Parts: sequence; structure tokens; C-alpha cells
Amino acid sequence: MMLPSDCHRRMVLEIRDISCASVDRAARDRTFTDAVVGSKAVDGNVSNGSDVGSSGNSAAKWKPAKGLNMGEMGESFEGIRTIVCDLDGVLYVDSAGVAGAGNALRTLVADGYALLFVTNNATKTPSMVAEHIADRTGFQASVDHIVTSSQATAHYLKNQGLDNCFVVGEVGLRQTLSDAGLTLVDDWTAAETVVTGLDRDLTYRRIADATLAVRGGATFVATNLDPTYPTPAGLQPGGGAVAAMVEAAAEVAPVTCGKPYGPMRELIAQRRLPGGALVVGDRMDTDIAMAVAEGWFGALVLSGATGADSAPAETAALMVLDSIAALPDRLRKRGVLSSAI
Repeated sequence: MMLPSDCHRRMVLEIRDISCASVDRAARDRTFTDAVVGSKAVDGNVSNGSDVGSSGNSAAKWKPAKGLNMGEMGESFEGIRTIVCDLDGVLYVDSAGVAGAGNALRTLVADGYALLFVTNNATKTPSMVAEHIADRTGFQASVDHIVTSSQATAHYLKNQGLDNCFVVGEVGLRQTLSDAGLTLVDDWTAAETVVTGLDRDLTYRRIADATLAVRGGATFVATNLDPTYPTPAGLQPGGGAVAAMVEAAAEVAPVTCGKPYGPMRELIAQRRLPGGALVVGDRMDTDIAMAVAEGWFGALVLSGATGADSAPAETAALMVLDSIAALPDRLRKRGVLSSAI
């Protein structure tokens, strides 16, 4: 029988071997090391997976909130109180809902679990995300239960006292930063920070100006490093692909705020319930890496970026499911909460 610590180590090795298979190995290893190996609990606090300086600008150090105390891999499935649910590739694929997703969410709530919807997609505001979930699954998610990489980025920038953001991204990212009280600039010479996310209307001029700003000393911050995002037609370039262009041209690696890094994890910690947590996602390098970094359980679904041919074997700490539709039944077989939250 595998002990919890053995399951944890096995998950780490599987993420290292499977994640980011389509990107440069050095970048993959840096991302993995920063997210998992570099995530250490110090004095009861969880630091940013990269400590920022190891894969970003050394001038901007992530400072976690005091008293951050996360779940342990040794907790039983019966102790899970919060489901941390990814969106793209889990609840929907672009405009198409995943079959059974809405019913699964309603069943999880009925079984007593609290839901947090956590996405690296920076193109939408939380209210836009809530509408997107409702339109595609029929489930009404509260805006207060949604955490985006844009929000994690705003949280990080405010924490660091950074402003004057030159944004390479869509309206959802720009609006979220503005709503947080940050100043947006379109003149690269006035930029204190360059923030990147997925931008489906990206131009060469925008990348060039972002590069000039970073080379000129602006802090480079990526909302996420997801190389792709799932669509019905297949995987297409994601926010990480945009960040990679700036990184390659500016020769500076970004500070990263989305999953599995510290800024996103801290926002989740502020909103999740005490007790165990289960991360449901379609990517080993972000969703399951975050579960490993925090000592949570993981459920990898095969409805998005990861296919059956590249999925790892299940362990006592990791489920592998065709889709989220199968999650309630699997949790019931492993044990559910004795009473509603």
C-alpha cells in the first residue's frame, strides 16, 4: 500500500515527465521546479513557487500573506471540503459545454462540497466567467467563487507596489487590472510593468512595444504560462505562448501569477474552506502541479488539454477521469462529507 508521501512523490515525478511536452525542456524544467520543488512552507507560509526571482525579475519578490496554512496530502478523501475546479477543458471547451458538467457541479454542491472556479484564462472578468459557466453548463456560479489569473496578477502587482501597466491581453485582463485600481498605459516608454495574457487580436507592434519596455527596465509579469488552450478544433496558442514571445525577444523571464504559482495559490487560500481540497483540471503542469505544491488531492480530466495517451496512472492521491461528469460518483465511492457545509 502506498503511503501519502509516496503518492506525493509519484505525482511529482509524473508531472515532471508528462507536463509541457510540447515546449522547450529547459523551460519545462524551470516551470516544474519553480512550481513544485521550489514551493516550500516557511514558518507556516507558502512562498511563490518561483520565489519570483528565480524565474522573473529579481527586483520583484513575492511576499505571501502571514498564516497561510494549507491542506496536507495525508488527509483522507473524506476530509475534502473544497473542490478547486478549472474551467477550460473541464466545464467547457470554448463555446461547447462538457456533457454532464452542470449536473456534476449541482451534485457536488448537494453532497456538501464548496466550489471554487479557478482559471488561468485571463481574457474574462469574473462576471464574464460566471456568465460563461451558466451559458455552457446551466450552473449559476457566484462571482465570489471565481478566481482568475488576472485577479492573481492584480493581487501581485498591488502587493509589490507596481503600476503603470502596459498590457498585452484582452478586455477581461485590462478591466480586471483597472478595477483593482491599477493604471493602464499604451505608451511603452511610460510602462513600469508589462503584463501578458492571451490576446487573440495580437499584433507585431504590441509585442515589439512590450519587448522594448521590458528591455528598458519594466517588470515583466505573465498572468499564466499555459502554452495552449483547448478548442473544438484542437489546441491553440494560449497565454503562455504570448509570454514566450516577449521572453524570447526581451531575454527576460516573467514573474508568473497564475496556476501553479504563489499569487494564485494565495487567493485560493483566502477563499477555500479549512480542511482538504481537491483540484480538478485538465493540465498536469498547472492544475495537478498546484495540487502537489499545496499537498492537495488531484483529479485529472481527459476532456481538455490532456488525452488518454499521455495521462498518468491513478494513485491514492490522483484520480484520472474521462470528464468531470464522473467525479461525484468517484468521490462517493471514496467517501463523502457526513453533512453539508
